[in-house]
Amino acid sequence: AEAVTADRLLELAKLQAETASLIRAERMTLTTGGFTGSGERMDWLVIASMLVCVVGISNSMLMSVTERFREIATLKCLGALDGFIMLMFVLEAAFLGIVGGVVGAVLGTLLGIARLIPPFGSLVGASLPVGQLVAAIAISTMLGVILAAIAAVYPSLKAARLAPMEAMRIQ
Repeated sequence: AEAVTADRLLELAKLQAETASLIRAERMTLTTGGFTGSGERMDWLVIASMLVCVVGISNSMLMSVTERFREIATLKCLGALDGFIMLMFVLEAAFLGIVGGVVGAVLGTLLGIARLIPPFGSLVGASLPVGQLVAAIAISTMLGVILAAIAAVYPSLKAARLAPMEAMRIQ
């Protein structure tokens, strides 16, 4: 039999801690599923947050349209076509989606990593799937842009259909 030394005890304690972390990780992944891979409850949370995102951006863009009636009227009087005005508002929303998507994805990733550190310790750094995280950030950013562009369609349509003389008279 092997003699029990201090080094051997430290090695066994480290091995036991790593094994416990792996067991916790396995238990945490047993409830995965759904289209996000995080479980059906998380899927509903994702859908609800996307709906809130679309409504919030649409409301913001509607406020932007009403605040810029004179600008829209001036553009229309100078010959701007409806398609140009629609494109202007959709692009504005898309830029908002890029900024919001990047900030949200990076903060979400950092919070997720911070949440993994207490239960898993040093195993997080060793087994972090950097490629998958970068891909998730890119997908999240693109989804933010798409949702913002979809949310801006109605406000931009309202802005494009605005009669120049009506807009000048409102404010």
